[in-house]
Amino acid sequence: MGDVDRLTLGVRNVTYYPALIQKRRLCSPTELTMTGGRELKTYTISELAREFQVTPRALRFYEDKGLLQPTRDGLNRVYSARDRARLKLILQGKSVGFSLSDIREILDLYTHDGHRAQLKLSLKKSREQVKNLEKQREDIEAALETLQKGVKWTEEKLQELGPGPDVEQSARAYERVARAGLGGDAAHLDS
Repeated sequence: MGDVDRLTLGVRNVTYYPALIQKRRLCSPTELTMTGGRELKTYTISELAREFQVTPRALRFYEDKGLLQPTRDGLNRVYSARDRARLKLILQGKSVGFSLSDIREILDLYTHDGHRAQLKLSLKKSREQVKNLEKQREDIEAALETLQKGVKWTEEKLQELGPGPDVEQSARAYERVARAGLGGDAAHLDS
């Protein structure tokens, strides 16, 4: 068709510009839609899974929880740039310990009350999480200190007791193996 081609995806017609796609190497024609002059990239479940190093099952889980809302092309899920951005925020939130309900609350504010409300809630929850993580770090440091003292005490006690019968048995067994392996040269071991 020349500079402009029509592509049918499911029930919707999509206009794409092959020359633009090839020049800018944006994506394949099935991934690019033009609406109102804006390019909207879409993603398959495997593309997002690969990009973010998560399983397709995880993406379906986030969809079941209402965190992602891909459209459908037949049986295939079609993720938008918005879904991709939400997935990035979900994974960032999880990596710092936010619960899925906290993440949902932050994400949902963007669509209801605008960006300012989302940022305020995100800041509040982030400050709370910093406090939680600092407390966990204190607890971990205390546990490490206790364990290190226990290891030191145990090593000192074992040193005081000297080698046990198992060490002496191991040494005798090693000596027997060494003598058998050396054959006739074992005479100098007795000296």
